Amino acid sequence: MAEVGNSLSRLGRSITTVTRNYPLTLLATAAAAGVVVGGGARSPLGRLLLKLAGQAFLQASVLDLFENLVEPSGGPEPDPRKPPHADTGL
Repeated sequence: MAEVGNSLSRLGRSITTVTRNYPLTLLATAAAAGVVVGGGARSPLGRLLLKLAGQAFLQASVLDLFENLVEPSGGPEPDPRKPPHADTGL
């Protein structure tokens, strides 16, 4: 039961992080889902809007991918419980 609580806690933190970092992307995703669920994707205007949103999402994703390739995050955070040179034997 504790595992479920931990998973829900991580999910909540992930949603909060995405909402803070990408509010417009989240809004656009919700709007696109509303168009699809509401049946608006059947109209020519609905299809055009979904196409434009998909292209914008793809462009942003590719740009983000290349930014991460050029400027990586630096790897995992160091373990604060270990001394600074515990892995190297120094």
